[in-house]
Amino acid sequence: MLNIALFGVPGAGKGTQAKLLAERYHLSHISTGELIRNEIKNGTELGKKAKAIIDRGELLDDAIISDMFKSELKKLMNTPGLLFDGYPRTLKQAEIFDAMLKELGLKLDCMLELSLSEEESTARILKRAEIEGRSDDNLQTVKARFDEYRSKTAPIADHYKAAGLYKCLDGTGTIDDVQKRIVAVLENIK
Repeated sequence: MLNIALFGVPGAGKGTQAKLLAERYHLSHISTGELIRNEIKNGTELGKKAKAIIDRGELLDDAIISDMFKSELKKLMNTPGLLFDGYPRTLKQAEIFDAMLKELGLKLDCMLELSLSEEESTARILKRAEIEGRSDDNLQTVKARFDEYRSKTAPIADHYKAAGLYKCLDGTGTIDDVQKRIVAVLENIK
């Protein structure tokens, strides 16, 4: 079983790469963003609360995300592997995640960070907003998401470095370029 987590700045290409990796390695893809967007789309109470928080560029509460994530994870236990996209996003979530995996008899094989400059990722996000019409992809929200990323998400790199699981890859270039870099790392893990 191959279990990988992807993280990086907003717009680094995590979702795009996650879909390609899930297909290539037959992994079950758990996207926190998709879980949340489904709640919003379905108009659930959680979805309404989430939309208000996301529209301000803030991250959702660790407990809410972790419960949602664990529920989805339990459904996918009997697969060749798991790809975690957008979780964990805070040090607290990383600690919850580690405990969750241990409780379920699983382990993380690699935490991959896709590294990208703020300028490049902002350009990608604004382009995505044009294409997909996502209301959470505007300049004001993007700036707030970067602030959140720097203060809350970036510190998890040290957590996974200490565990010997962290790999940082250049997220620039074409989708294929980035995919080749990721595959080179994963082939050494398998």
